[in-house]
This record gives sequence, C-alpha cells and structure tokens, in this order.
Amino acid sequence: MSGDAELDDLLGPAPTVETPPARQPKSTSGKASLAVLQRSRSVEIVPRRKNTPERLRQILKSAADMPVANSICTRANISQTTLKYWLQKSKEGKPGDGFDVVLDAEGDEPIPIRFHEAFETAIESGLQLVEQAMFRRAIGYREVLTYQGRVMYQYDPVKCALARELGLPEQTPENYLLDDFGAPVPETVLKQDPDLMMFIAERRMKDKYGKQSTMDVNVRGGVLVVGARAATAEALNEMEVDYRREGRPAVTFEEDDEQDNP
Repeated sequence: MSGDAELDDLLGPAPTVETPPARQPKSTSGKASLAVLQRSRSVEIVPRRKNTPERLRQILKSAADMPVANSICTRANISQTTLKYWLQKSKEGKPGDGFDVVLDAEGDEPIPIRFHEAFETAIESGLQLVEQAMFRRAIGYREVLTYQGRVMYQYDPVKCALARELGLPEQTPENYLLDDFGAPVPETVLKQDPDLMMFIAERRMKDKYGKQSTMDVNVRGGVLVVGARAATAEALNEMEVDYRREGRPAVTFEEDDEQDNP
C-alpha cells in the first residue's frame, strides 16, 4: 500500500501468491502389502466340501418326503448331475471317503451307512407314501360335505327327539352333534375311485398269475383241459380253484410247455 487513497483505489488490492501444497510423506502401504502377500503364499487354501454330512442328510429327508429328483436337488441347492455323481462316488468308494451317513436310530447305536444305500431306502419310503395314498383313494375316504360353500354338520338324534316332543324346530345349530371338545361334527360322505380300484386289482392279478396268459383249450373225456402259462405251479392251482368256485364246468389247468418252444 502506498498511503495515497486515490492511488490505492486505482491500483486495486495487492496480488496474492499461492503457496504449493506440502509434500505428502511417501506411503509405506506397498511394503505392507508385499509382506502380506509373501505371508499368504505359505498358507494352503483347502476348498470347502459340498457333500457335507448335513447336506447328505437333507437330501435323504427330501427324498423321503418327495421322491422326485428335481424337488430333491432344488431343496439341497445342487444340480441333478451332482446328485448322480455323488451316488456313483458312494457306490464305487469305500468308508471314510465322505459319503458315509449316520441315520437317527431310537434306542440303538447309530451305524454308518453308505449314501447311495440310504438314498434308495429314502426313495422307497417316499414311494410307499404314494402307494398308501393311492390305496386310500381307491378303497374310500371320508370327505366333508358342503352345501353352497358352507360345511354341513351332523345333528344329535337325542336333541332332535327332545325338540320334536317340545314342538321346536329340529335342524338348528343348538341340536348339532358335538365331539369331545364341544365342537360340531361335520357331515361326511364316502368317496371311492372305481377306476383306480380296477387298476390296482389288475396289477395285483398280473403279479400273482404272471403278465402273460395264453390258453390252449382241449377236451379229454368230458373234462376241459386248459393249457396256461403262470408264474408258478401254485398259481395254476389257484386259477383252477377259482374257476370251479364260480360254478363253471369241470376244468383242469396244465402248464403249457410247448409255448416256450416256437
């Protein structure tokens, strides 16, 4: 500043000189990273196993609940190829290779079993549930009766008789038949599937008498001789007994050996 106000006003403010930023100290992160890298080279990285005992038991439980490969693999978060590979490794391997599972046993000491054997047992258990449901549907089951979307309930005959004597309406909620917990008992109707019954009967007959049944009919001295093929000789005898029980003419069943020789 010169001290003259007019001159200072014409010249304006004095220019400012920017000072360069202070130089940062050199980072030592490179040395630290290099040390960590050298130390990590001495550590062996072990890949995590997928066929853990917990996952194998989960697969067995899923197979028993729903014996479908797609559902089993989805629940276990694996592919079907992986499941087939594990089953093959269990079949071709030996104890101690990671495919031994221990099933829960009540009162007995748990014994390890191979994964592929336990898987076959679980699938069979699931199929038995399907067969049980099929037989229940064929033989018959009780279905709750509804009318216009509302559940129909049974009436107590004692209460209805008392209401009849008193001249009161019988079909009222107060006259419902109650169970041991005081709840009304629904009305049910028996449901059966005749087609499924015939399917089961035909399958049982084929398993009993054989899938192939061809007959060669001859008459010998007034007795009808039928040459038939059956699974066993006992099956032929049972066929003959059933045939006579129906009141048909005298008949005897003999095994046809010529059918095996073309």
